[in-house]
Amino acid sequence: MWGGQPDSGGELIFNNYCLPVTFATAARECATEVLNTYGNEKYEKKWAEHKFHLTQFQELRRLVKKSKFLLINPSSK
Repeated sequence: MWGGQPDSGGELIFNNYCLPVTFATAARECATEVLNTYGNEKYEKKWAEHKFHLTQFQELRRLVKKSKFLLINPSSK
């Protein structure tokens, strides 16, 4: 739980389930929006300590594309 408190001290206010590819797709879309809005240079200026994680973003894009292909073509593993 937030603040280092035990989970038993909290109250569940939201619960959801989604496929990992659904979550990854949402993360990819958000990262794409951030990159399109700020670009590498503006992102780094805004987040002085961090550069945009372009390598990880590209890997996420590749894996989402592969996962969606496998969902459509399951015998192609």
